[in-house]
Amino acid sequence: IMGKKLIALMLSFSLLQAQTVIVPIPGEPPAKPPTPPQQPQGGNGGSGFGILIGSVIGAGILFLLTKAVLSKPSKPPRMAFVPFEFIALHTADLPEDVKVIDKERFEGYTLSLIKWDEEEQKLRDKLKDRVFLLEPNYLYELYGEVASLSETVIKEGSPSSSVLAVLDTGADEGLLKNALLFTKNVRRDSYKPEKHGTAVAYLAHEQKGAKVALYRVCSDGICDGWSVSKALVDVYREGIKVVNMSFGTDREDRIVAFLIKGMSLRGFVFVAPIGNTPSDELPFPARLKEVVSVAGKPCFPEKICQRAKVSEEYRDIQTPVGKVTGTSFSSAVHAGKIVGQ
Repeated sequence: IMGKKLIALMLSFSLLQAQTVIVPIPGEPPAKPPTPPQQPQGGNGGSGFGILIGSVIGAGILFLLTKAVLSKPSKPPRMAFVPFEFIALHTADLPEDVKVIDKERFEGYTLSLIKWDEEEQKLRDKLKDRVFLLEPNYLYELYGEVASLSETVIKEGSPSSSVLAVLDTGADEGLLKNALLFTKNVRRDSYKPEKHGTAVAYLAHEQKGAKVALYRVCSDGICDGWSVSKALVDVYREGIKVVNMSFGTDREDRIVAFLIKGMSLRGFVFVAPIGNTPSDELPFPARLKEVVSVAGKPCFPEKICQRAKVSEEYRDIQTPVGKVTGTSFSSAVHAGKIVGQ
């Protein structure tokens, strides 16, 4: 923006100098400049300065035109949170004019999903003496994709009384056969099976035959903080001690962190991937010290894989829905291995 303003200022100055600006066109021979008008005696500085300014402007405009033609349109940033939704952690009653659309209880605390269509600061001011934490309903992304179809035969898992909680997309129960203990849809849209959740549940079960308690907290590659929170509260009630969360975000979700920290103190184990993109820090929740962070093997992604606590294969892993790649699946494999330890 500053560059464009500078060019505009220089263009204006050049016009005041009454000089002709010649802008070269890519691929065309340079045009001959017109014969400059005769300068009156004593006016020996304006013309040279104007030509210099004109040349600079011409180069700048050419750069902008070339950039506009060759550059790709920028990808819109992914939405950070669900619009107009906030999650509050509190023990006191909330004001009656605050619309609560869902609630959960955890160890004497209340988690409330709030609908609020005014400025965020107004809500914070209204609740500042009533809540411990107030966060937007953050969005998370899954860290894996299905690369190709395959003819993988589903293995029959060995008998096991161990149970693993998997927070992911919905899964295809027909493909998973005896892998699933149950499925719960904690999202507010209709349940649908998806390849990501199917592959994660399959890989987690395949390691030691653990039954999978599948919580649908994600859909079409995106998960939301309220669904994750609801699932964690239910996992706590069910007493399922190992939890796989094959997703992450670059933000800090203090509500989810509160639940993970509290459950960790009671013996729950959490597993999460470090993602597929080099970054300056691990994503959330993998960055929490209470979470087993899982990188790909060989070391992937290279910039941060050394900071993960463990690593597992991540590329072209066979599942009933095809070959899958991503640290989502590394996390599922490791979670399946530690069940019952």
